[in-house]
Amino acid sequence: MTDERPSKRRIESPLSSPVRDGSWEFELASGRLLAVNDVYCAQSGFERADLLGMSIADLDRSRPARETTGRYRDLAVEGPTRWRTSHLRKDGGTLVVDVTALVPPGDDAAVGRAYLHEVTASEHAAREGPDLAQLFDTLFRSSPVCATVTRLADDRFLEVNDAFLRTFGYERDEVVGSDAITLGLWVDLAERQRFLEATRRDGRVSDFEAEFRTKNGAVLNMLAVAELVEVGGELCALTHTLDITARRRAEAQAAERESRLLSAIDNAPFGAHMYRLDPDGRLVFTGYNLQAERSLGFSHSPLLGLTLEEAFPGNAGTETAAAYRRVARDGGTWDTDEYAYDAGGICGVFEVHAFATGEMRMAVFFRDITEKRRLALALKSANL
Repeated sequence: MTDERPSKRRIESPLSSPVRDGSWEFELASGRLLAVNDVYCAQSGFERADLLGMSIADLDRSRPARETTGRYRDLAVEGPTRWRTSHLRKDGGTLVVDVTALVPPGDDAAVGRAYLHEVTASEHAAREGPDLAQLFDTLFRSSPVCATVTRLADDRFLEVNDAFLRTFGYERDEVVGSDAITLGLWVDLAERQRFLEATRRDGRVSDFEAEFRTKNGAVLNMLAVAELVEVGGELCALTHTLDITARRRAEAQAAERESRLLSAIDNAPFGAHMYRLDPDGRLVFTGYNLQAERSLGFSHSPLLGLTLEEAFPGNAGTETAAAYRRVARDGGTWDTDEYAYDAGGICGVFEVHAFATGEMRMAVFFRDITEKRRLALALKSANL
């Protein structure tokens, strides 16, 4: 009996969303299935034991068996290919899928991989619904995010939208038919190569950050996502890029301000903590001064990058945690006295001053006033 576990691991690990799409591994020469994931079993209605050992031609009845097997076998020569086809379900029904098939680089050259995205419902809706091609074209052109379609065979631009032209400063006829290298769009060509390889290998790439160059030479920080699509029978990459230059510049300026602040107060007689509020609400510990370690009595270096609640668990769910987030988000200040406890009760009192230092950033200055409070209590008792 074939041991399916290694093949199953190879199938599922490259998928960015393994639970969404079906996937196979198969022999290029015969089209025999070597492994399938759980999603395709659910899509087709077959058990894994039924599918292993079947050939692709047993499932894809949309064309003669010889033609189906040959299409997959030719992947070794033609490279990654995408098309839409129909598969036979166990109950006799039809499963419509978009197939992205390739020979993974570095793997056994005799083994191919295919990702199968079910579009049965959308295929039926397309027959009765609006003109989806026209809808896509409208969305593509009107999107405020830069969008391009490039042919994988030669990396030439087939189409770009107006947002791309505005951002990079080109006319349409300067871009369409040209390629990224000729236009000098990528600052680092090694990053471009990694982006293309990931797109070809996995069928999609998300949150790829890189520097791009405009026509006038300005360098932009961009966040890119890409997905393989078929256009006019050719495999292409649909890429969207978002300009995050202003965001990165603001983050760098905030980090520089924080660094200068820490440098100025490194030997101050009060402790200082720095935090950054992330979009998901995580308040991340980003810096401290020497007095903070002296006051609290432990090393702070291992805490960098942790959330407030992870670094200082006693603050979880407290008014302090809520106030810190409010200051980082909305600005302003917050002042309080905080108490430290041990088994015997209150063991320390700290005067706390929290204030915003930049967009989604804040600092906390704190001073140990334990002895001051003890003296005040002693004087009060003496007067009584």
